[in-house]
Amino acid sequence: MGALIATKGTRRLINHFNKIFKKQQIDTSRNLITGDHDLLQMFQTPAHNQTTILSITDQNTYFFPTDPNGKHPNLLRRWRYFLKNELLTNAPDNHEALRAALCEGLFGTNFHGDPYTAIKFDCVEGGSQMVLASDEYLLNKNDNADDNDAVLDRSNPYLKIVLVTPPTQAAGPRDDTGDAPLP
Repeated sequence: MGALIATKGTRRLINHFNKIFKKQQIDTSRNLITGDHDLLQMFQTPAHNQTTILSITDQNTYFFPTDPNGKHPNLLRRWRYFLKNELLTNAPDNHEALRAALCEGLFGTNFHGDPYTAIKFDCVEGGSQMVLASDEYLLNKNDNADDNDAVLDRSNPYLKIVLVTPPTQAAGPRDDTGDAPLP
């Protein structure tokens, strides 16, 4: 697999998604989705080569990180460009793969039949774009694999979603360059 994408914007998005789908927050996120019929339909209906993930984020700003200090004026514009143009163009089934993984993490169970307690995200750079999802568990309470007594903690299953993608070709500067915001 490729290298971790370490741009400030990408890390900010990943951190936001990890926050709203972490164990302590996933019920709030799930309730927000189930309380909005249109949003719930977007999560539960196959994408059929549509920009479903863009539609979900346009439906509710909860899925975009806030920028209270104005340090990331291009982040959302570049992310929307990626969702509208590159996630669909590079591999049309990636909106569906991402939508299906999110739906499974929110409403499904893992291979042992345990309901997910969180969804964790990451993004790595690679030549071919794809969405990878895997069932995972914490090891014990501290996730320490070096512990001789390390065992799967069946009370904490989570779904790990990793987006593998080439760098975006979105026009305009990255927010970490200090350049002026896009017009």
